[in-house]
Amino acid sequence: MKLREYAKLNSVTYRTAYNHWKSGYIKGKQLKSGTIVILDEESNLIENKVILYARISSSENKNNLE
Repeated sequence: MKLREYAKLNSVTYRTAYNHWKSGYIKGKQLKSGTIVILDEESNLIENKVILYARISSSENKNNLE
């Protein structure tokens, strides 16, 4: 699959996918035309991560966090 397709499937930007390929994190090859092709077994390499940020509106609500 093309690098752009890989990026879309893994919810990352094209530049991030390119950096991963360039650093060797994902395996692929570059064709003579310049197109970067990622091997199929690499297509689901990136793990999904979730970051949660929460805050309370005032110190009075601090006791209601549970």
